[in-house]
Amino acid sequence: VSMNNREWTEAELARLSSMRISEGKSWDDIGKQLHRSGDACRLKFGEIKNSHIQESSLPIFNQPLVLEGDALVLPDVEFPFHHAEFINKCIDLAAQWGIKNCILAGDVIHFNSLSSFTPNFASPEPVLPTEDFRLLNNLLEKTTTPKEYKQMEDIIRRIDGQTRVINLETEMMQASREMRRIGEVFTTIDWVLGNHELRLLRQLEHSLGADRLIQLFGLQGNWRIANYYFSILVSGGEEYQIEHSYDSSKFLSASKLASKFLRNILQAHTHHLSLAYDKSGRYICAQIGMCSDERRMPYATARHNGTDSHKLGAAIVRNGYLWLLHEGVDWNSLHKLP
Repeated sequence: VSMNNREWTEAELARLSSMRISEGKSWDDIGKQLHRSGDACRLKFGEIKNSHIQESSLPIFNQPLVLEGDALVLPDVEFPFHHAEFINKCIDLAAQWGIKNCILAGDVIHFNSLSSFTPNFASPEPVLPTEDFRLLNNLLEKTTTPKEYKQMEDIIRRIDGQTRVINLETEMMQASREMRRIGEVFTTIDWVLGNHELRLLRQLEHSLGADRLIQLFGLQGNWRIANYYFSILVSGGEEYQIEHSYDSSKFLSASKLASKFLRNILQAHTHHLSLAYDKSGRYICAQIGMCSDERRMPYATARHNGTDSHKLGAAIVRNGYLWLLHEGVDWNSLHKLP
C-alpha cells in the first residue's frame, strides 16, 4: 500500500486538522510529517473540513456469503428431523453432475428442545411392557434391599434407552454427525442462518458471531457461515439469492424479493414448493420446499390444521440454470443427463 492509499487513522486526521489550523505550515511540510504527499493532505483536509456530521461507527451489513460456481441447495434440513432418503437422492445427483458446492439454506438444526412450541412427544408405542411397569410400581413402594434397587435401576435404564424424546445434547450430537458427513462430500458448504438457529442464539442471551456455530459443531475449514439470513450464488453468469427471509407467507415470497433485489430468488423457510417469474419476467422466483421429515414432528402430524401441506424439495443450480428437485422428479433420467 502506497503512502497515499493507506487508510487514514483517527489520530492522523486529528493531527492533520490541528497542524493546518494552528501551525500555518504548507501542505508539503504537513505531508512530510504525516508521511504523505502534500496534495493528499490538502484533499483529505477539504473532506473533513466540510464534514459537519461524522460517519457512524456501526458496521454496514453488506458482506453476505458469495459462492461462485454450481451448487446443491438444501433448505430446512432441521437435523435430526431430516428426511435422509430425499437428501441422499439430492446428494447422489449432485455427485453425478460433478457439483462440488452445497448451500444449507437455513434451519439446518431443528433445536426442538429450545422451541417455544409444545415439546416433542415420546414414541406413541408403550415404552415398556405392562409387566415392567407393574414391577417398577411395586419396587417404588417397597424398595429396601440392594437387589431391589438394582432391579429398579435396570428398568429405568430400559426406559431411558427406549424413549424418543430428545434433549439438546442428543440433538446437537446427531446434527453434528450428519453435518460432518456432508462436509466429506462437498468442497465448500455455506451455512445460511435461519429462525431455528436463532433459537440457540437467543438462549445464549448475548451477541454471538455465527462463526461460533461452526466451532460448536466441530466442523472443518470447508464450512462457511456469516451473520446473514441469505447468501449469493453466482453460476454461469447468473446471480441467485438464497433466502431464509423473515416472512414465511407463501404470498410474499420469492416474487417480491426478486423484484426488490433484482436477482433470481431461491426461497427457503416457507416449506412450500413453487416456480414462477417476477412481474418483469426476468427473474426466477422459486420456493424450494424443505428437507425435513414432518412425520417426525408431532406439531405437524399429531394435531391437524387447515394450512397447505408442506413439500419436500431442494435445488441444483448448474451453469446458471435452475433444477428444482422434489419427490416427483425422474431421478434415473436426471442421472443420465451429461
